[in-house]
Amino acid sequence: MFGKSRHRAGARRWLGRILVPVVAVSAFTMITAGSALAQGGGSTSKPSGCSTRWSTSPYGAQAYARAGIFWDNVNVTTINVVAGWSLVEDMIDCGPGGYTVTAYKINVVTLIRVDGFGLNCNIGSAGGTCASTGTAVTYTQKTNCTNASSCGLSLGYMQFIAPPGGYLTSVRLQTQVKLNKKGGTNPLTWTTAWI
Repeated sequence: MFGKSRHRAGARRWLGRILVPVVAVSAFTMITAGSALAQGGGSTSKPSGCSTRWSTSPYGAQAYARAGIFWDNVNVTTINVVAGWSLVEDMIDCGPGGYTVTAYKINVVTLIRVDGFGLNCNIGSAGGTCASTGTAVTYTQKTNCTNASSCGLSLGYMQFIAPPGGYLTSVRLQTQVKLNKKGGTNPLTWTTAWI
C-alpha cells in the first residue's frame, strides 16, 4: 500500500514536469496560430412552413430563407468577407401540384455582425444602418420585392479593420424574411440561424 502511494506521488511529480513545457508549447502555438490566416462562415436555410398568410392558395405555400457568408481572418485586426448572400426562394404551393407561387410583398433583412473588442461603426462599410456595442458591430441591410417568387441580395467583397487597440474575432450573418399577400394584414415572418 505504501509502495503504491510512493509510486503515485512519483508519477505526479513526473507528470508535472512534463505538463509545464507542454502547456507552454500549446500557449505558444495558439498565439502563433492567431496571427495566421483563418477562415470561417458557411450557409444555412430555414423553411417557413405552409401558410395562407402570404399565399392565396387554399393549401398555403412554403418558402425558404437562406443565408451564407465566407470570410478570411487575415490577422487579429483584419477580416475580409469574400462571399455573402441573403435571400428567400423556392416558394411552392403546399397542395398536391407543388407549383411555384409568388408573394405580393417580400421584405428581406440582412444582418451582418462583426464580433471583437474595442469596435465602432468605423471598422468598415457593409452598407445599410450600423449599431455598435464595443464588442459587436451590426450592419442592417434591407431589400424589397413585389409579385416575385424570390428576393434577396448578394454581398460584394467587404473588409473590416479594427481601430487601434481593438481586435476582430468573427463575422456572422442572419436573414430575416417577411411575406405578405395583397391586402394582407398579418404577414408571415421567420429568421435563419446566425452563421
